[in-house]
Amino acid sequence: MENFKYFSDNFVNEVKQSLLDQFEKEEAIFENYEREDVEQIKNGNLWFIRRFLVEKPSTTTMVAVKKIEDAMKWRKTFGVNQLLVCLLFMIKLL
Repeated sequence: MENFKYFSDNFVNEVKQSLLDQFEKEEAIFENYEREDVEQIKNGNLWFIRRFLVEKPSTTTMVAVKKIEDAMKWRKTFGVNQLLVCLLFMIKLL
């Protein structure tokens, strides 16, 4: 958890705003990203952004945004959110 403090709130908010600006430019946003992931950012979940930054540290907003976008596209490609729902359902059945 110590790494979560490494990134200032200002930096995380800059990354968030840049992501929101990027989402505004994309016409078919949900073809590239999961709706749930986009909503996490739109709703101001800074933890969602920080966890990407901890995994792939960046010193510039532009690089951080690119890395988060790439990760979100990967999550969409592999259906991570659907896998999590299935996993939770299976655990509940046990």
